[in-house]
Amino acid sequence: MDSMHRVYTPRRAGRAWSAPRQGGRARLDLVGCLDVFGRNLGFALALLAAPGGLAGLAAQQPEAVASEAAGSGARLERVELSDRIEADGSHVRRQRHVALLADAAAVAAFSQVGVPFLESNQEAELTRLIVTKPDGRELDLLASAPRDVAPVYPPDLPVYSDLRVLRAAVPSLATGDRIEFEATVRIRPLVPGEVWTEFRFSPPESAAVQSYELDVPEAMPLVVHVREGFTAVREEERTGGRWIRRWRVAGQPAPAQGASEASGEAERQDEDGVEPDVVATSFATWEEFGRWWASLAPPELDAAVRTKAKELTAGVLEPRERLRAIHRYVAREIRYLALPLGLGRYRARAPAEVMSTGLGDCKDKIRLLASLAAAAGIEIDSVLVGVQRRRRVDAAPSPDPFDHVVARARVGGQEVWMDPTSEMTPMGSLPRPVRELPGVAVSGPAESARAELVTTPARLPAGASKTIETTGAIDAAGVIRARVRWTFSGDDEALRLLFRYATPEQRRQAVEYLGNDWEGDAGKVGAFTTGDPADVDTLFWVEYEAEWEMSGAVWAKAWDLWIPLPGIELDAPPDAAEDPAAARRELELAATPRQTIQARVEVPEGVRVTPPVPVTAVRDFAEYRSDYRVEGRTLVLERGLVIKAEKLPPAKLAELGALRELIQKDRRQEFDIAAAPALVQQGPAIGSADELASRCDDAVDEDRFEEAEPLCRKAVELEPQHRSAWQDLGRALTGLGRLEEAESVLRRHLEIDPESPAAYALLGLVARDRGDLAEAERLLRRQIEVAPLEAFAYRHLGFVLEKQDRFDEATTMYERARKLGPEDEWTRTRLLELWASRSRCAELLEAFAAEPDFPEELAARVAAGVAALRAECRPLAPAALWFERLGAGAERELAAVELGSANVHDLSAQVLTAVGALASAWDAAGRIALERGD
Repeated sequence: MDSMHRVYTPRRAGRAWSAPRQGGRARLDLVGCLDVFGRNLGFALALLAAPGGLAGLAAQQPEAVASEAAGSGARLERVELSDRIEADGSHVRRQRHVALLADAAAVAAFSQVGVPFLESNQEAELTRLIVTKPDGRELDLLASAPRDVAPVYPPDLPVYSDLRVLRAAVPSLATGDRIEFEATVRIRPLVPGEVWTEFRFSPPESAAVQSYELDVPEAMPLVVHVREGFTAVREEERTGGRWIRRWRVAGQPAPAQGASEASGEAERQDEDGVEPDVVATSFATWEEFGRWWASLAPPELDAAVRTKAKELTAGVLEPRERLRAIHRYVAREIRYLALPLGLGRYRARAPAEVMSTGLGDCKDKIRLLASLAAAAGIEIDSVLVGVQRRRRVDAAPSPDPFDHVVARARVGGQEVWMDPTSEMTPMGSLPRPVRELPGVAVSGPAESARAELVTTPARLPAGASKTIETTGAIDAAGVIRARVRWTFSGDDEALRLLFRYATPEQRRQAVEYLGNDWEGDAGKVGAFTTGDPADVDTLFWVEYEAEWEMSGAVWAKAWDLWIPLPGIELDAPPDAAEDPAAARRELELAATPRQTIQARVEVPEGVRVTPPVPVTAVRDFAEYRSDYRVEGRTLVLERGLVIKAEKLPPAKLAELGALRELIQKDRRQEFDIAAAPALVQQGPAIGSADELASRCDDAVDEDRFEEAEPLCRKAVELEPQHRSAWQDLGRALTGLGRLEEAESVLRRHLEIDPESPAAYALLGLVARDRGDLAEAERLLRRQIEVAPLEAFAYRHLGFVLEKQDRFDEATTMYERARKLGPEDEWTRTRLLELWASRSRCAELLEAFAAEPDFPEELAARVAAGVAALRAECRPLAPAALWFERLGAGAERELAAVELGSANVHDLSAQVLTAVGALASAWDAAGRIALERGD
């Protein structure tokens, strides 16, 4: 395992979501507080099922549609948005998108359109949905398109939000269609008389025409800021007491070669935060903004607050420890909540109410923290930040850049930063997503509040680290037993959340993920224990038992021991060929700064061991050192990495790649173990030739080839004419890739049993793997002569013939194999592919109609569906039931996807396969309906 920090990122393909914005933006803002708690827990449980996660969805502006189009063959022809703002702050946003769908990926991207909105003060409506066919026919789907309103957060997260998505499926889409959809979002004011909005255009090459209209009362005092360097055609008009400003950007879609450059330009802009092109706000200064914010969440020192503060700090004299006790209570005992509460979505609830309900969002928690701290004589500042890294526009004060609130105190002359929403982050630290963010700190009472433009700390008070310690022993029977302990310091919130809130099965999955180097046919992870995940003031650790079973025969000859340990993690440099823009940018290093891996493994008395070669690599941005030695009977392994830089310039990326490759090579080093025949004799009784052959056969069936080889060799040593032992020895050597030895052994087997079909089959596969297709064909045909009713030879002969481009003969062999082995999914899939490539539509459609349930594996069903569609077979109607069941099976797969039924690595493939199945089913269903004239 190269790194424990493998993040599953769901794809956004399959939906075109354009977002209305709170106060002009599509974000939870301070309203729902897009907090680190929900984000980390979603990562920890791998449950953020919304495309791009909640953050990806909530941050989407209309340019999200452009990014969807850029990732497919869609050509955006028009993107139009308008904001009409009234004097009372109410707001209507209208948006229109027109796209030409040039390929199947574009059809998939726009198969669903949607409008996110905040349920408490917004209403969304889809007002137009038109699909224009290449022949000019227009389909008005507004009334008939299936639609629903869905929450964004999965329901089983301990986080609540009123962010919803009005979704509509778009039926009857096909390549060459033009789709046009319009939506309206009506927004009730959160602050009467105050208004703010912003808009950001996509890169000019992403759409032929983009436009934005800002329509406000002429008498409304409004600061309108346009980004420096923004070029657009601008128009203004004043009519009927309204002031209407329009911006228009025209461009032609860039060729495919330029797409990565455009994407790189967008990413460069995002490094320091996304700056909108147009900002409008009714706040004239940050001081005015600060006074408004302070009025919404002033500390409140009522009896309930004073009583709780006294209870929490009883007997604690030192101010910092008093603050720690208060922070611990607010972070752990007040459950995170994201709902519109109190008098308005920006107004924090009363501290007494938050304590009585035990629930609060970020602004509620900060107000409670400030109130309790004030009762203890400590002043707390609220600091508004933007976790989604939207750039603060200093010339246009507005809540828009901010979606979260943290706290700052001064104790003993030092600043103490806190984020009580992240219950697993200790006082004095901020979670990684909240670090080095521009913000505004608000301090003092509302009438004299001060607003200070600040940046949150860039790093932890003490750097993050990870230590993995393994202690174990190898016994005479060849079994390795060990205890492995992971210890984390800093940036461990996600893991703490998982072990605090996940089910026992999910915790087991997480431990097996950490210990996956021990997982396999011969290995397993056993019982585990952990530290208290809620005790953020102590280091968190996970410890588990692990075992790897070989056999006593391993000591019969010299061998190499690789100790199953996780790898040192180090960021990979961007691929200059795939992303030249990224290769020219500074790289921010995300790997844990200090990593240590240690192992002590004891071997039996008398075993001679030669350790690997130590490695030292010192760079100006990192140091890597490893040491390997033998202390008596104990093998000692030590590896360590210290990262000394937070960012690397492009000139250092080659060095980074070389260091990363060196670390990976060092991880593969092994201890050389000398033969210890005396230990073989200490092991269990050898047994008879039949017993050894049986054990060898079991090992081969389970792909434990290294273990199987000595067992089979001992069996033929005891009984030189033992047929199955020779056969299984050939299988084991084939599995080990030692093809010449395997061929020699199998020919010896043929001398003993000239009519052995298995020997001819295995020799045929050896010849195939050597690249001798003619000899492979001869041997497989010989097997068919010896055993004409076994499917094995037909399927492999079909594959050999297919490799020689003899497709008709290969098809015949696959058909025979299918008749003899109807449950063979691999043969069925190959046969479908060949039928499709040879345009044998009669057989293809007959198979679908006759066997609507085959193949059973969803991945094979997807391949079969794609084969049918690619062959352009007509009519598809006989396959209607097959595609219907394919779609139903895919929906069942998606409904069953959760961490408890798949590990993190399998989850992505499982989801993508099911989504692909749905795409095939919907595509076929649309074509069938088209054939029927529906």
